[in-house]
Amino acid sequence: MTTLLKCDLMILDDFGLQPLLPAAIQDLYEIICERYERGSILVTSNRAFEEWAEVFNNDLLSSAALDRLSHHAHTLVIQGESYRQLSRRKEALLKAKSA
Repeated sequence: MTTLLKCDLMILDDFGLQPLLPAAIQDLYEIICERYERGSILVTSNRAFEEWAEVFNNDLLSSAALDRLSHHAHTLVIQGESYRQLSRRKEALLKAKSA
């Protein structure tokens, strides 16, 4: 836990793909609280903020965590087709044209 709290940047990639176990929820919330205004956290997720309560399995904890994460934050919301899907579609179109 000490290492996680001291690192310059903590990255949570693909956050929310699966619900968290109760112990993990408590640990993550504690990390977010301890790093609040002391260390940077970068979060990537396919979930909207409104869906985070489902991941935390607790409306109050998710609200408190999001409050800390979003304070002083830069939020980027990317909408549209994923680059992977777009790339597959382009490949399929090129194959169809060459056939």
